[in-house]
Amino acid sequence: MTNARKKTCPRILIVDDDPDHCQLVSESLLMYYCAKVACGGQIKCVPTGKKCLSEPLEEYDVILLDLHLPDIPGLEVLDRILEKADVPVIFVTGEQDSTVAAEAIEKGAQDYLVKHGDYLLAIPAIVQKNISLHRIKLEKKRLQSRLRQMVRKLRSKNEQLKESMEKLRDMATKDPLTGLANRRYFNEQLTRQFNEAVRYSTDLSCCMIDLDNYKQFNDTLGHQLGDELLQITAEVIRSSLRKRRGPSGVPHVL
Repeated sequence: MTNARKKTCPRILIVDDDPDHCQLVSESLLMYYCAKVACGGQIKCVPTGKKCLSEPLEEYDVILLDLHLPDIPGLEVLDRILEKADVPVIFVTGEQDSTVAAEAIEKGAQDYLVKHGDYLLAIPAIVQKNISLHRIKLEKKRLQSRLRQMVRKLRSKNEQLKESMEKLRDMATKDPLTGLANRRYFNEQLTRQFNEAVRYSTDLSCCMIDLDNYKQFNDTLGHQLGDELLQITAEVIRSSLRKRRGPSGVPHVL
């Protein structure tokens, strides 16, 4: 029975000017993933950096890139690949130089493979590992993006909820015409202030303001001007009030 991992062959681009080496790498990958018939067209070899860059790079699952190419240096090809597509790149070279490997990784290569010993046997496992890691990275980025969107929406909903609660509080405690506290809120505050005055043995004053001849003004000049007069009066009262603190530190409004 065929192993489950061999059911799907990834799209692999091999960039190497050595046709014999390309053939060996391709055969190693084909043996790992599936039969040649099933993988036809999934693994492609190109001999130059220019031909590599002309490929639809975003359609490949991984790119095996030789360090030394006849037209463009491998590290430069790497830069240009990553400018065009988010695809894992594995450097394959005969140089056992840790400096070159470090530079390649620093520039964005996902892995580095040296042509030494039984490396052909290791290539398929390394390719599969890097494809899996890249898919995990893409999924992580997708989830992070989704999470950021959800957080933004949640913050927006919270702001809307806060505004709605403030509006409801204003509707419950304020007169819609003047913006001053309504009778219900006045009764609640008067009861609370009275209880605090009794508890702390402090004085409590309650003022009532009356507009002389308001009914006559309203009947003579109309309700619209009467409403405007109430609004002006409310603004005068609001701007005149000051919060003070008595000796006990309990705030009261006079």
